[in-house]
Formats: sequence, structure tokens, C-alpha cells
Amino acid sequence: MAARAVAAALGEGQPEGAGPRYLAATAHLRGELARARRLRALVYHPWLRARCLDVLAADMRVQRRFLALLAGEMDYADLGPARVLRHLARMVLRG
Repeated sequence: MAARAVAAALGEGQPEGAGPRYLAATAHLRGELARARRLRALVYHPWLRARCLDVLAADMRVQRRFLALLAGEMDYADLGPARVLRHLARMVLRG
């Protein structure tokens, strides 16, 4: 993506446009990585880690969503931050 952004910018005679082109091309990916980092911080938090693994092992809906993420059938954005937080709160409260 970086090489394409540079080549396109140079092809237009505007090398300074390579950076903005690259940022635009990687915006979705960078957003997904940011969402994955936030979710990781919750799922792997010392207080939640064991409970998250228990829920993953016991809840088919969670397993399907996890596998859909791994298969690229959905994005982290599809999880929705409010939905994930509500689900994690329910997991902890059920203890």
C-alpha cells in the first residue's frame, strides 16, 4: 500500500501526496487494529481473562462470532463497542 501510494503520488508529480494517500488506503485497517487492541485490553485483563475463556468455551454464539472474526467474515467494528462492553459486564456479574 505504501509503494502504491508513492507510485501514484509520483505519477501525478506530487510526492507530498504519498503520505495522505497511504493514510487513506490504510484507514480501515488501522481502525480495525485499534478496535482489536481495545478489545484485547478487556478480554485479557487479569480480572476478566478466565471468565472470558469460560464464556468462549460455553457459549456457541460467542464461538461463532469469534470464528467469523478469524475467518474474515466480520470485522471488529461489527461487534460494536457498546455491545461488547455490555456482554463483558454480564459475564463478570454472572461470576
